[in-house]
Amino acid sequence: MVQDWNILINILMVLHQLPRFIKVQKNIHVKINKLMRYKVYLDDERTPNDKTWIVVRNYNQFIQKMSELGFDNIDIISFDHDLGDATIEEKTGYDAAKWMVNEYLECYDNTIHFPQVYVHSANPIGSANIIGYVNGFLKHIKKKQTVELKIEPFTVKNK
Repeated sequence: MVQDWNILINILMVLHQLPRFIKVQKNIHVKINKLMRYKVYLDDERTPNDKTWIVVRNYNQFIQKMSELGFDNIDIISFDHDLGDATIEEKTGYDAAKWMVNEYLECYDNTIHFPQVYVHSANPIGSANIIGYVNGFLKHIKKKQTVELKIEPFTVKNK
């Protein structure tokens, strides 16, 4: 029976050209890395020019979408810092970046891919905070510090 599962896995890998990142667990469950990789864009006003991004408008939507997609299925995340009305105590892109780092540490412990991070915020201090926080985390887990600042023509305003 185990041999049949191995044959099936080999066939799936050939048919779908999947990487050999398939694990057969003791109870014969097979986890297949999804072929689709996503890009998540956190901003309350702007929309990326590239329509392949998944747009989330606030902190709660970001957490929901990240939980739904899973870190291992996300290639790139782009953060805006200021989300919503500044007169209301709203969570920022910096808060979302902190949640992402903490979630990764608690749930994945450096065992899967950490998404590439862009910051597209017009707020220079907020941008620097996100970049510094994520790069500090990447340094801590001994990965290359690769957070990039990307502004125009990356996005267009919705207003």
